[in-house]
Amino acid sequence: MRTVYMSPDARSNELVVWSKAVGYTTEAELGGSALGLVALTEVARAQPGSIPVEDLQSLGRFIVSMQKPDGSFFHRYRAGAGPASGGESLYYPGEAALGLIDLHDSTTRNSGWMPPLKVYPTWPRADKARRIYPTTIGR
Repeated sequence: MRTVYMSPDARSNELVVWSKAVGYTTEAELGGSALGLVALTEVARAQPGSIPVEDLQSLGRFIVSMQKPDGSFFHRYRAGAGPASGGESLYYPGEAALGLIDLHDSTTRNSGWMPPLKVYPTWPRADKARRIYPTTIGR
């Protein structure tokens, strides 16, 4: 994943997990970068020093940059252009939250990764998710 699908975006210079292999990068989805962050933080936890902390933090900054002021997230990102509207997913925001929580727990517990999560539960879509999945969300 790190060598085939992950590279810095020219616009933000942050690492992104792209939907297609590097060299064919035109679009990324929030969920790909979020789950990539979850996977890499687990590898870093299991094998300390194997994943540069800066790479994890760069993916975290990319995820935070995808959050809108109301707490919701852009779900798509276009190379060189930035966040793009459209493409709803009920799962991507939760995956983004999980990635930021893992990053918080696996690094120096920098509280900078947690403030974006304080806004997310107030987003109306989070309420919809709690209604659809009442036993697993919001507990």
